[in-house]
Amino acid sequence: ILKIKPDIDFYGIFTVMKEVGSRGAHTSTYSLEPDLVVTLDETECADIPNVKEYNKFTELGKGAAISFMDDGTIYDINLVKKYMRLANDNNIQFQVKKSASGTNDSRAVHTEKNGVKVFPVLLPCRYTRSNVSVADKNDYNSIIDFTKMILQN
Repeated sequence: ILKIKPDIDFYGIFTVMKEVGSRGAHTSTYSLEPDLVVTLDETECADIPNVKEYNKFTELGKGAAISFMDDGTIYDINLVKKYMRLANDNNIQFQVKKSASGTNDSRAVHTEKNGVKVFPVLLPCRYTRSNVSVADKNDYNSIIDFTKMILQN
């Protein structure tokens, strides 16, 4: 993603301290004053035996996960619809996260200064925050394709 050269100002920011208030996201957003931030993060995936269907928020192998809202952010519905349409038009696999639980750095970004449009592109991941996290390489590639599509549109 960092190697592409879109026809826009583009910054790749690697933030710190998400779990204690997204401090890195606050400072970088405040400094750069972006028009749009695409947050790349992992999200829960519990598509394993003995987990009830309603607790399976995402599934491995179904592509990048996108969200309408989470514990910290309600995303711009027009932006969500636009990127879903573009992804479908470009045959980019994605899934809609089935829960509003969890959050990412978007929670800090969208409230900085006058507010910033944000869009999450999330990697479904089993056993998050452990030393044995599991993800699907196709989902990872879907995140790259989805993010490139956003930057090019």
